[in-house]
Amino acid sequence: MIQIMRKWLTFALLCNTAVFAYTPPDLGDYLPEDLNVYPAYVLADQNFSPIAGGIDLKTTQDGFMTFLRQMWPDKYNSRDPVSFLSRAAKYGIVVIPLSGYAVEVQEQLFGRGYRIRSLGKSHATVKSYQIPAPYPYWNGQSATNYTITKRFSISDQLSVDIASTEATAIYAGQIRQSWINRSFVDPSESALYLLNQFALRRYVTHPSSTNANNNINNYSFWLSILYPTRASIATTPSQMQAILQQKGNFSLLDPFSYFAAISLAKYLINGEFQPLYMFPIGSVKYLPSIRPGLTPFGPEVYFDNYINYTAKNKLIYAYYRQGQHKPWTTYRGFGASIPNAWTNSNLSLGVRVDFWSQPNYSNTSYLLVENVVETMGSSQSDFMNIPIAKLIKKTNSIGIDRPTNPGIGALGSITVNYSIDPKRISCITLELGFKSSGYVQGFDLNSSPIARLGLQITY
Repeated sequence: MIQIMRKWLTFALLCNTAVFAYTPPDLGDYLPEDLNVYPAYVLADQNFSPIAGGIDLKTTQDGFMTFLRQMWPDKYNSRDPVSFLSRAAKYGIVVIPLSGYAVEVQEQLFGRGYRIRSLGKSHATVKSYQIPAPYPYWNGQSATNYTITKRFSISDQLSVDIASTEATAIYAGQIRQSWINRSFVDPSESALYLLNQFALRRYVTHPSSTNANNNINNYSFWLSILYPTRASIATTPSQMQAILQQKGNFSLLDPFSYFAAISLAKYLINGEFQPLYMFPIGSVKYLPSIRPGLTPFGPEVYFDNYINYTAKNKLIYAYYRQGQHKPWTTYRGFGASIPNAWTNSNLSLGVRVDFWSQPNYSNTSYLLVENVVETMGSSQSDFMNIPIAKLIKKTNSIGIDRPTNPGIGALGSITVNYSIDPKRISCITLELGFKSSGYVQGFDLNSSPIARLGLQITY
């Protein structure tokens, strides 16, 4: 155990070394060259996925912040008290509430809403969204209200329960890539990034504090029925939450979070901007990150790798993910994307590939939520402290089919970017591809084509 702890501590220090790197004196008053450049990028796909939602929300916030900088200008590289109070007031009154609201919209509309939409009306239908004004103007709870049919399975329920944290993970990843592309950490996005990046850890650490966290309670319960952790021991769904809390701590191994915190502090105190440091390796720059994730068959951990090939203006993102849900199954996957793998005058091509080995996604009649509730004879909230042995005995009577045999899956897509006006970097984006059955963040669960259309205009 001590050796394992030492290994992870060493790896955490390596991941975050770039954060604490020495800042050259000539960067003390660093100002980004494209600070006032506003890249308006709008993306749409069939079911309004969190991939499209995150892009559109970020564009909306970028546009609002551009307008705010004009109406409420900052005095950069200034340490006088008036400038500090102005920046702090703007951040507290506008930026933090706006960031919080964007996260809620991503979680509900493009998270749970997307997953329900992707399942189809034959399984579930969204009835309404509840997204109140953000704190401190209102402190209500957000929610997605939906109805289910008799075809709604336990796997469906698990996919809906994790959809909000899935959406925030995608949103955080999009912010990371924008920081790498621009070579600095935008302080106006620091709170937005931290709220997204630590959403999963916040939810599993405080499983009863907000309505969104009740999704984690549901997830713990249904995962315990579908994949009991120890069939021979009387564990409970509540103990499943302890496992999730341990996985949530992997969020602390993300160097971008520390960059975000430092960037925010420097901006508020001194009006300075934080460059994004990466490890120089030959002609490329590299920065790794680790984060937790949830799947319909258990928790997992991602090892993200960002490679910036500055000489060729290429950003390469590659990841490896793995999870194990004893004693039932082990699952893993890896993938990579290059947004601009090939460029020629007004045309550029991007590629994405993903491969995985995981339990086959099951939405068969043997796994119906309705049948489990009827068999248990009580409300779901009463299930949390029932011993797993008792749950297994009761649910086995309705023939639960646990999809533990691993299946191999793949995803591939090509993105075409056609520049209409190179001076304003205006271009049309079209992504086409195909995905086989399986779980990948931001994509349909069953086999499906991939089609997205986007438009980018830089003001």
